[in-house]
Amino acid sequence: MKFSKQELRAMSREQVVEHLAETDVKLSRLASKHRLSEADEEALDELRADHRAFEGQLGRIRFEEARATGDPGFATIGEQGTHRLDGSPVPGYESITRQDEPVDALTGLRSRAMRQLDESVKRGTLAARSAETVERMLDNGNGMERSWVSRYVAESGSDAYRNAFAKVVAFGEASAALKFTPAERDAMQKVSQLQGERALSLTDSAGGYLVPFELDAAVNLTGDGSVSPILQIARVIPTVTDVLHLVNSAGAEAHWYAEAEQVSDDSPSLSEPTVVNHRMSAWAPFSREVGMDAPTMLSEVSKVLQDAALQLLNEALINGTGTGQPHGVLDALTGTAADNDTAGAAFASADVYSTQAALAPRFQPNASWIANLAVINAIRQFESSNGARLFSEASANPPQLLGRNLYEASNMSGAMTTGEEVLIYGDFTQMVVSQRIGSTIELIPHIMGTNNRPTYQSGLFLVGRWGATVLTPNAFELLRVQ
Repeated sequence: MKFSKQELRAMSREQVVEHLAETDVKLSRLASKHRLSEADEEALDELRADHRAFEGQLGRIRFEEARATGDPGFATIGEQGTHRLDGSPVPGYESITRQDEPVDALTGLRSRAMRQLDESVKRGTLAARSAETVERMLDNGNGMERSWVSRYVAESGSDAYRNAFAKVVAFGEASAALKFTPAERDAMQKVSQLQGERALSLTDSAGGYLVPFELDAAVNLTGDGSVSPILQIARVIPTVTDVLHLVNSAGAEAHWYAEAEQVSDDSPSLSEPTVVNHRMSAWAPFSREVGMDAPTMLSEVSKVLQDAALQLLNEALINGTGTGQPHGVLDALTGTAADNDTAGAAFASADVYSTQAALAPRFQPNASWIANLAVINAIRQFESSNGARLFSEASANPPQLLGRNLYEASNMSGAMTTGEEVLIYGDFTQMVVSQRIGSTIELIPHIMGTNNRPTYQSGLFLVGRWGATVLTPNAFELLRVQ
């Protein structure tokens, strides 16, 4: 505290209020950071102590004013008293709660976000499964991350921000600013502050505007109707950071012991894999005449951008190299112990049985199959010597294969020729997909033609981040035609 008790007691109401406002601003800046350094932690503690001291002095000033004016509810209960006998606070002490009534700021933020999620689901602008993705983020991560996500949902999901965002898309930044209502201008400022907070704590500082969370590709690509099997069966972890840090283990060992026998050292070996969220971009030009119908156009362009992002992501989650893009399951398994060849020169029914049998028992209960539709259709046609279909359940809806779910993965090969990977069987919860919530869209106001003259078109440039990796390769079996 930079003021002594005597100096603090000598302050006027105006001076105390001014110092309180300054302290609030500093606290907000520090509290908005996702990660706090040691120096930040110390500064935060000092600011909180200052804030309590200023609030205490302001309370004393109001207390004296109430006593001087003869407030009928005032009771002379000593300097330390803050509440009347009926439990109501003495004037000046409204912000002070009893010890059995702690104030949790995160709880309030989460409640606002949940109300916004419920409203979005009810009016049909957000799928229920997508809402579950966001809700998981509200309950996981450290306090700063949960605070950011809560405010992102509440602020970017408001009607005022959606309307302001639509105006920016339709009219451009400069013209839209002249058309904002006071509520829309305030909403834009709040979301812009959120974007600035994330840029301070992460490695990227992309421009543009945070997309209303209902239109965020990172939220909607995991919703109902997604054609990506990986997004349905892998462990999808939403995050607000550029790198997702995990802990992995091959498992601990357990043994039986006799009475009083010393136990063995069964400590598991732990690894700390990381999943880097790589940048993906999508570009959608549109006519300015179309842009004048802002609400409809925003929804339609959003669908186009999400579809482009989904197609790119589908390819990466299967075939991605991990360099500049997510690490796909095929590349992660190639060359490992999980990489198997067919028994003969052609893909046959015996290979299906051998692939399932090769997977370790601990991964069998949660295992699934993925293959190209051409491969799935070939499996459906496998017959016994007397003409009976061997895998009739593969034609069911939903399809299964040897008692496990079977998913179509169009980005896998359907050729079934030498060297082609045709089938993957395994526990896909051992594959992690990281999705960074909070995509941005930047409006490119004018598109130039080949002669560098305007075409009266604009464009939306979407930027998002995704990552993926296989944590445990021996949780899978990959079948290749030899």
